Amino acid sequence: MVRSKINILIIDYKKTLILLQRVIRGLLNMLEYIPGFRSGKKFKMFISTIYYILTLLMFTGGFGYGLFFLAAPFLGFSFIDIFKHKKRSMSLKKPLLSFVVSLLILSIAVVMIPNVESTSVSGTDKTQVAEVTQKPTDEPTQTLEPSIDRADKSNEVLLGGVTEEPTNTQEQNLVTEPSGKPSEKLTEDPPKSVTNPTSIPINTNSRFEVHFIDVGQGDASLVLCDGESMLIDGGTSKSSNVIYTYLKKQSIDKLNYIVSTHPHEDHVGGLAGALNYATVDTVFSPVTSYESTAFNNFLKYLNIQNVSITVPKAGETFKLGSATVQILGPVRYDNDVNNNSIVLRITYGDTSFLFTGDAEREEEQDILEQGYDLDTTVLKVGHHGGETSTTYLFLREVMPEYAVISVGRNNQYGHPHENTLSRLRDADIKTYRTDMQGDIICTSNGKTVSFTVMRNENANTLSPVSKLTPTPAPTGKPTVTTMPHATATPTVKPTQAPANSNTGSHNKDTDIKYILNTSTKKFHYPTCHSVGRMSENNKQEWLHTRDELINQGYEPCGNCKP
Repeated sequence: MVRSKINILIIDYKKTLILLQRVIRGLLNMLEYIPGFRSGKKFKMFISTIYYILTLLMFTGGFGYGLFFLAAPFLGFSFIDIFKHKKRSMSLKKPLLSFVVSLLILSIAVVMIPNVESTSVSGTDKTQVAEVTQKPTDEPTQTLEPSIDRADKSNEVLLGGVTEEPTNTQEQNLVTEPSGKPSEKLTEDPPKSVTNPTSIPINTNSRFEVHFIDVGQGDASLVLCDGESMLIDGGTSKSSNVIYTYLKKQSIDKLNYIVSTHPHEDHVGGLAGALNYATVDTVFSPVTSYESTAFNNFLKYLNIQNVSITVPKAGETFKLGSATVQILGPVRYDNDVNNNSIVLRITYGDTSFLFTGDAEREEEQDILEQGYDLDTTVLKVGHHGGETSTTYLFLREVMPEYAVISVGRNNQYGHPHENTLSRLRDADIKTYRTDMQGDIICTSNGKTVSFTVMRNENANTLSPVSKLTPTPAPTGKPTVTTMPHATATPTVKPTQAPANSNTGSHNKDTDIKYILNTSTKKFHYPTCHSVGRMSENNKQEWLHTRDELINQGYEPCGNCKP
């Protein structure tokens, strides 16, 4: 039994040895087809072995290097064989084929070898760009007042005596922590992966303006930069004629962008007037449909121009002339339409402008958590100065030098709220208001900004709503507040309404030229007794010409005969 097993092992060993010998013999036979081994001469075989080992080493440094080292000798040998084929009595076809194949492999190798110099330079540039665009996360942040610390608890008593909490615990659990655990995102460091637009050199011929158009209780801002234009909101439907006329006076019959921050009537209503006068290239809106007459009118005029709505994503950027526009929100969609407002920041040189639509506390918190660069020169105050917008935490990050509140005079909402005005006062922010000062034009030269207001330059814009003082009679010229290196000039000048002998009581010095009744389509002098009986919902101020009113279907009042 043992012997039989030993015999089987011996037989298996012999079979394995025979198989190994056949493999070795096969490999040796293959050498006859490998250049350098075909002659069988030991010297040539030794040289060839070294050559192939070096070739393998070159492949480890890069495929292009290996191919080059492999093909170069064959190209040389085939080139020599082409000239010696007659002497060697060999066919020309074989060396020509070898030459072409070697040349092709060599060309591929040259293409695949990386350019070391350009690679190093490119790498350096990328490093420099990264250093410029990345905002250090440990950079100290300016505070509103020495007494305000970013580590303060959210339920502290704010300056001005207003107690504010970012959101209650239940809201945090619903919005930011589905697991039900208390949210601690207010104290987290912002993500380090966010890339923010940086300031760029401005051409000396460049020009940048933001026109905050007085549309009453609503929002409308026209941004102009280097011949390009963007309209952000358009006020209510009653403001359509105001937007139409404003674009006409600016000779803007083409808008590069329209931004409808959200579909509420006091923001989207007047955009129909803009589309009646001007064409548009790109339209941004957080939604493509909304059940309201104002939004459907907006869609109707977009369809006439065959323009569709683009829903932007947070973090996207685009150019407006030499300015850079970055979309900051909405980060996510909320049941509250205000918290779906498009929030955008425009960077022009060293100056920046933040437009927040009607974003409230929740959307402001979402944006804070994204880690964007929010440092801003001019802030368009959110939601017309409503209490639930421009919160303490958000304002502390934005730290604007100037603020603009677009709001209607004696509006039913009590905007701007005293708590918001208190926060702006405590932060020592120079504030402008359309209800007190009319159209507001901000001009930037890339370093500083200046403001032009249509009236009431020295108004106490941070006074409580209930203590507004009457607007003094203007001098007939716009008021200009000038900062260093700025040359802002007004583009819409109020003119005086002619005195009419039939009115007797008409005040020639008033800056409001006519009062419109949007219901009856009649226009009146401000001193007409019919104005006092007019419903506030139907009343609208008009600063422009009589002919423009008539062209838009309005008729003069039969009593004051304007």
